[in-house]
Amino acid sequence: MNMKRLSYCFCIIAVLCVSACGKEDSGPKPPDTSQSMDTDSAQEVPQEDQSRDGTANRPQKNIPELSALLLPPIADPVTAAHREYLGEELIFTDIPGLEETGKKTAVVGSSKCRFFPNVTVSSPTDLETLPAGIPVPIGTLLPITGDKIVNRTSQYEWFNVFTFEDNFNWFYPTEYNGEPGIVFGADLYGLGKSETENRIAAMLYSTEGRFDSFYPISGYSILPGEVREALEKNRLVIQEVTKNEYRLSADKPDDLIALYMDLYKTSYSSYSDNTYRRIPVFITTDLAAHGQHILFDRIMQALEEDFFVPRLKKLMKNYTAGLAGTDHSGFSETYEKAVLYLQVAEALLDLAPEKIEQQDRYGRSETTYRDKDREQVLSRYPDLVRQEIAKIDAAEGFSPSPVFTFKNGAVLEEDYSQYILRGHYTKNGILAAYFRTMMWFGRIHFLISVTDPAVAAASGSAAIGGTDSPERSQNPDWLNQPLWEKDDSVKLALGMIPAAMLLTKTAADNPALYEEWQSLFDPITALIGESDDLSFKEILPFWQKENIRDFSSWAADPEAVLAFGAKAHRELRPPALSGGSVFKGPSDGEDRKPPMGWRLFGQRFTYDSGIHHAVSPPRFMPRDMVRGLDIMKAFGSKTADALLELSDYPVMDGLKEILDEQEKEFDSYDETFWTRNYYNSVLSQIKTQAQFESGSGFYFTESPLWGIKSMLASHGTWAELRHDTILYVKQSYAERAGGDDEATFRTEPVPHPAHYIEPNLPFWRGTVQSVNILHRTLAQYNMLDERTASVLQRFSRLCERALGIAMAEFDNKPVDEKELRWIPTIPLELAQMVLFQEPQGGYAEDTEQFRMALVADVFTNGELGMVLETAVGIPYRMYIPLNDAQGGKRIAMGYCFSYFEFNYPMSQRMTNETWKSIVYADKTNMAKYMPFWTNGILLPPAKPQK
Repeated sequence: MNMKRLSYCFCIIAVLCVSACGKEDSGPKPPDTSQSMDTDSAQEVPQEDQSRDGTANRPQKNIPELSALLLPPIADPVTAAHREYLGEELIFTDIPGLEETGKKTAVVGSSKCRFFPNVTVSSPTDLETLPAGIPVPIGTLLPITGDKIVNRTSQYEWFNVFTFEDNFNWFYPTEYNGEPGIVFGADLYGLGKSETENRIAAMLYSTEGRFDSFYPISGYSILPGEVREALEKNRLVIQEVTKNEYRLSADKPDDLIALYMDLYKTSYSSYSDNTYRRIPVFITTDLAAHGQHILFDRIMQALEEDFFVPRLKKLMKNYTAGLAGTDHSGFSETYEKAVLYLQVAEALLDLAPEKIEQQDRYGRSETTYRDKDREQVLSRYPDLVRQEIAKIDAAEGFSPSPVFTFKNGAVLEEDYSQYILRGHYTKNGILAAYFRTMMWFGRIHFLISVTDPAVAAASGSAAIGGTDSPERSQNPDWLNQPLWEKDDSVKLALGMIPAAMLLTKTAADNPALYEEWQSLFDPITALIGESDDLSFKEILPFWQKENIRDFSSWAADPEAVLAFGAKAHRELRPPALSGGSVFKGPSDGEDRKPPMGWRLFGQRFTYDSGIHHAVSPPRFMPRDMVRGLDIMKAFGSKTADALLELSDYPVMDGLKEILDEQEKEFDSYDETFWTRNYYNSVLSQIKTQAQFESGSGFYFTESPLWGIKSMLASHGTWAELRHDTILYVKQSYAERAGGDDEATFRTEPVPHPAHYIEPNLPFWRGTVQSVNILHRTLAQYNMLDERTASVLQRFSRLCERALGIAMAEFDNKPVDEKELRWIPTIPLELAQMVLFQEPQGGYAEDTEQFRMALVADVFTNGELGMVLETAVGIPYRMYIPLNDAQGGKRIAMGYCFSYFEFNYPMSQRMTNETWKSIVYADKTNMAKYMPFWTNGILLPPAKPQK
């Protein structure tokens, strides 16, 4: 163990000891799930269930608030270029004269400014007798002792300026060196501005915007006392923001983008100096990741509605036609189940509204959706299909499937809560129909693997089912029965295997059908990852190799079907994740190879779900619920590891060892792994965010709170990724110069502070790579239209430019002035990009669509009936102290993700709409939704200005 890590651990122990002696437990309290919840009461989050020992999933007792954990930085520095600054204390130097007295002032902003003592003027003739004047240094703060002096001989009352030295302006009375006199207005900055702003502008002029001390200001704003105090204490401030601090519109189409735009200028409608707030802007990786999320989510919506839905409808039509020509004598039930399976999907798609493209009264393109007569649509389908769709609509958790209830008594239990519309699929009825259809195809598990029947018979139970009661297993009559008559799981396999193989055989006999399936399956694979379950790609060659010529005889022979399943169990790959099939897994002591199954469009294996799979039951029994910290720890975050040391490790033996092994595994992967598909590339971005933590070698990363910022960034990016892919990713289961009539000025621009881009170089490189993977994938499958291609190219160029700036910052080298001025305009560029699918000249009447809050359930504990919800809300404001050669000492401002993580009933999986009603309510206690590691570290929202 190195000395840094050792000192870190000693610090934790010391804080815990102090906490145990005199501080109440500040960790989340154990939940109470005794009361059911509905959407009307959704602001009361259900509390977490205890684990088997009553302590799992809760932080260890006496965990202090993190504001008390003034821990040393724990990461290894990624650069030594900033070493000379790291040890400097953050102590503010007061600025005299900041108090508002009501006096008028102005700042000399021109090197040509002269003071004309003891004179005044009233006409152009007076200018001819003006003395040479006394030069006044740039940056001098002058009092304005009276009203402006106008040209009384002007023929225009409204433009009574003087023409002096090729400029049009008035003169102003002032005092300089104790004498009264006048100065020409063209040399003054800040006329009409506050004393405070002019005092700060004078400092900027005199220092060229590079301070050698920390002053309690950011731009023209004086830091509130609580912010100043917190900065001196922790070298970083993360502050809550209320919904009343910003406004959304078509120009500001997202919370995070809007806050950043307001940070730079009071208005983006003008680039005049009057609107510039001169706050050093700190562009976080959170902003870039969020912008990428918005683009990807909207691209997926367009793909699903315009590409995938038509292809899916065509596939269903041709698949049903292919089955219709099958002679099903001898296997009528198998045929019926295969047909019903497809008819459920057909009906769900048939219920989608009609999409109508038209023009509104202003001649702009407008899309509307016309609902269909539901009863009329469903009347065309069998009763079992209607029953199945009723359960899908009700979405009430585990329940027997009407379609997959077999004559032998076998029943498929389905988790219908997964059909609750979530993510962007609540936006319109076509997306909703697509969601439910693909969820149906991704959820229904055609079990096709069993252990060797002889082995199963000898043991008295099948590996895919549970053991029967001891009384029954000791009954000779029961023991002598065939396995398929006494084991419910084997009964189910006897129904599901032939149905799956009939669907496979139909695809094998119709190559065009396979190609249509592939046109949907392959793009999803390239974007998200491989199917976790068997697909046609694996099962079709296996079926063809078996060369079963008489399907009817084979399907009617239980021993032949079970032998087929046993061979499949031996030769085909099992799923890595359970995704609900864990309830058909073996009992303790049996073959724990997960049950294999075929799904038409199986949900995809992703490595974040794989991490959760490894640290949840039945793989890891001490734990009932997972954390986002598990992902970040496996991705190499020392902060996540330390936080788990405070919470889960002490009460869950073996957890650290599992995550340590996973960390080694992920650390060994090369670039080809992280660029395998788009989803992996975003996981790589999350990994870089999680690893850019306290101690990374910059002045601001020396704060212990920077580690929390890295957790907010990585968790927020992860939550948005899971939201965007909620339909496709399998969860692990546990049981956004003057004109002719204006005065002119010859002032130099007020020196602007050095803006900053978070110098996480691996993140920016990874983002460019990720966007390029998305562009390439869409082009490969002919799904890239001109607008999408253009916006992805623009976003990639933006990130490449940001990377170039960050590289200079990383090495403590000067950043080009043009690039510095570009940094705070990044949010404006993003605002234009995220509306790329909107008609030109369009406007948004409903700003609700711009709100960035979202939620996604990422893990299910079916036994407890709970899910883990991850969410983002209104961003947090950050005050970041910067200290480098480029910009000196200054307090920058930026924004990062807010992140929430909580347990929730699986029967009420939360939607974006429900979550937004909580986040944007007038009064909501958001603390109950926060992860324990944000306890006590957030500064309350800024007080409204009077």
